[in-house]
Amino acid sequence: GINAEYGDTERRILALPIKMGGLGLDNPAESADYQYSYSLSNSRPLIDAIVSGKGNISAIERKCAELRSDTAHKEVIRKKELAASLVTEHPTLARTFELNTEIGASSWLSAKPYKWLGFELSKQEFTDGIALRYGFTIPDLPSLCQCGKPNSADHALSCALGGYSILRHNEVRDCLAELAQDAGLKGVEVERTLLPVGDFPLPVSANHATDARMDVFCIGLWGKLQKSYIDVRIFHPGAPSYLPKAVKPLYREQEAQKKRAY
Repeated sequence: GINAEYGDTERRILALPIKMGGLGLDNPAESADYQYSYSLSNSRPLIDAIVSGKGNISAIERKCAELRSDTAHKEVIRKKELAASLVTEHPTLARTFELNTEIGASSWLSAKPYKWLGFELSKQEFTDGIALRYGFTIPDLPSLCQCGKPNSADHALSCALGGYSILRHNEVRDCLAELAQDAGLKGVEVERTLLPVGDFPLPVSANHATDARMDVFCIGLWGKLQKSYIDVRIFHPGAPSYLPKAVKPLYREQEAQKKRAY
């Protein structure tokens, strides 16, 4: 699968906690020494009390708890320094860490695999998910796309041929509509057609199409009986044309384009 691309750098990435962009797979070869020193220092008050036969148990337990808390804090700092050093050594990883450390970006790795919620992944789905997360080559991916261009994960996430971008868009749209219904909002509709604008003067960037639609319509989201129109934008922040920009400005740029259109 992805073994051909797996080396020391990748192993250091995977050792990071999930929320820092890794997989939480600690590397014993690197962590054994300091984990031992942490264990020794954390248990020192208890060892001294047992050897001397003196000491207040409650006070010793509090001291050990303080040491464990301090150790956990040091470990977080160490992991952050490791992530920073990886980006410094390999600048191309900056976008990978930027995306993988966003809120919710790693939830699929830590969520319990409830089948009834659709959280259960097959071996193929998990392998592909890891490849997409770290920019590895997806196993057995055709070398050429149907559009004739060289194929890759980045290309597949941006190519207009085949409908993959539309499928991703519709998945988000339907999820939002389902959440609106579950929340008890009224009049939930998908792809509701807007009123024709006719000759009304609008900015050039506005959508003048007679069949213009919004992805989700509902009543009561922001206020009682207040109508809300939600439109979804899907884009691939890892595309080469987007790499010079940080992710958050890209979000604002995509949002501004939608606002200008409607």
